[in-house]
Amino acid sequence: MRIYSARLNFSQDEFFSATYWPDEVTPWDNSIMSKKVTPRLKRSRPTYFFRAWRDHRGLTQEQVAERVAMSVSSISQIETGAQGFTDSTLMAFAEALNVDPGDLLSRDPLIEGTIIDLLRLIRAKDQAMVLNVLRALPDRTGTQG
Repeated sequence: MRIYSARLNFSQDEFFSATYWPDEVTPWDNSIMSKKVTPRLKRSRPTYFFRAWRDHRGLTQEQVAERVAMSVSSISQIETGAQGFTDSTLMAFAEALNVDPGDLLSRDPLIEGTIIDLLRLIRAKDQAMVLNVLRALPDRTGTQG
């Protein structure tokens, strides 16, 4: 008579399943354990700044929806990340919010919004003068330069 050992496996799909192996083989023997454990963590969604820029501009979802010819529901879903967006949608949002498309993807207007707006107002020939003025401001970090 042959004796077998068993291990119970529980999962969501079935109440339990059993794996049997002969007593002369240990359960930690790699030749028996063919399945690899893979993590099933949900990937985090990237952070985009559609809503933050809309709030920074003082617009409602209804106003943006009208400007980009989309439903308010779609605007809401794009802002929360529940719905993806195409390049043309990104361009439409950027135009409606008067920002570069890259700003919607990577720049938080609460941190950089006012500075970005001001820099866009400066004409190319005045940029050097403005940079010199900014460099002349006292350094509040306590370091030189």
